[in-house]
Order: sequence, then C-alpha cells, then structure tokens
Amino acid sequence: MDERIYELVEILKNESGFSEAMLYKNLVCIENVKSSFDENDFKILYAAFVLIHNKMGISLEEFNKSIESLMESPKLDRAVLNFKNAIEKEEWLQIEQQSQEAYPYKLYMSIDNSGLCYVATKFIRECLKRNRYDFSFKVNLRESVNRRDNLVVFCTEENLQFYYNILKLSSHKVKVNAPHLLGYNLGKNIYGGHDFENGTVSYSEKICDEFYERLCNSDYPEDIAIDFYENLYSDEMIEIIENGSLKQSKNK
Repeated sequence: MDERIYELVEILKNESGFSEAMLYKNLVCIENVKSSFDENDFKILYAAFVLIHNKMGISLEEFNKSIESLMESPKLDRAVLNFKNAIEKEEWLQIEQQSQEAYPYKLYMSIDNSGLCYVATKFIRECLKRNRYDFSFKVNLRESVNRRDNLVVFCTEENLQFYYNILKLSSHKVKVNAPHLLGYNLGKNIYGGHDFENGTVSYSEKICDEFYERLCNSDYPEDIAIDFYENLYSDEMIEIIENGSLKQSKNK
C-alpha cells in the first residue's frame, strides 16, 4: 500500500464537518514547514517572467544577457517591490509563452520555498536551451506556506515526456518537502495528475470533493484512503513518459 496513506488518513480524520475548501487547503498545504523565497532568486525569476511575457521565441543567449542587464539595473528593486504589491493577493505566478485552452496533464513538485525561484528559472533556461517554447507552469507566490504542489507544470500528450525530463533536470539536488498526497507517483519526487473533461475540471479539486462527500456520508477515513490508493495508478501518464505517446497502446 502507498506509504502516503497514513498522512491522508490523519487529515481526513480531522476534517469531518468542515468545508470542501478547508479540506482542500489541508491536503495541498504544509502548514508546519516555514521557509522564505531566496530574495536574489526571486528578482531573477521576476526578470525572467518579464522577458518571457514580452519576447516570443527568445534565445537562451539573449535571455541570459537580458537577465544580467536587468539584475544590474538600479530600477530593479523598485520594479520588484511594485510587482509584489500588485500580486499581493495572488496565489500563483503563471509563466508561459504559448497557452491553450486546456492541458490534460499536470506534473507536481513540492519544492521548498527556499529553492522554488531557482528551480523555476532553471526550468525556463533548460527549455530555451533546447529551443522549446510551449512550456506553461505556475509557482506558489505565498511565502507564508509551502505547498505539496509548489510548482505545477501543465502538459499535453505531445510534451509530457519532455517536460517530465526537464523537471527532473531542473530540480536535481534541490530540497523537496512532503509528497503530493493525491498525485500519481512518477518517481524523482514528481507526481502527476490527469484533469477531467479534457482538462477543464481540476484533478485535485475533484478528488477533494469526492473525499468530502464521503466524509459527509459518514464513511470511515481509513476506507476512503484505502479505496483511493488502491486505484491510484496512471498507465496513461507512465506510458507517455516512457514511450513519448499513447500511440503504441492505441495501435494494439
């Protein structure tokens, strides 16, 4: 049985009578792990965010030179402060050059806040190094809490394998916290999710709602957790990561 079951049971035991929102918060947030963003890494990530959103198809060389120039600018500190004030109530920073209506797959990592900005920028650099511009990901913006999904990469069937490997490379030797309780264990501290209805219904939120409904029906937390983990496996995501697509299974 999945070793995460014990933590899930404890959370479910303490949630009877509360709201779906409270249950979701306790399933994805790690309240007892406090750490802050590295200030310099946050500045670099801010500069990267600005560049990515203002220059399509930027090369790695141009990206690195622009980052270096922005980091030397006396106006950067004020720009970062204004940015923080503008996003004060936001939970996520979304970074992408190409977006689409729905991404059926998600990759989750619980990277500690102290290394989160570094990993996010390294992820961008590794993509640009390979001339890949179809990336879309988000990072936690709340320093007051570490999350089990501090970094979320959105993927399609065509790029899931690529971004799984880039995420492994970008997060090597970086501190990670508690595992994602709801995701498929894909190895290397990476967990997967498969959104419903062609990516329009959140994987984590839907599972959370199902847990809450069962708790309201007086189901035992142990039974809920056992049922969940006995069925938690994604042949689909694993096949794409191993083979690059689902074509092999479709052609059988």
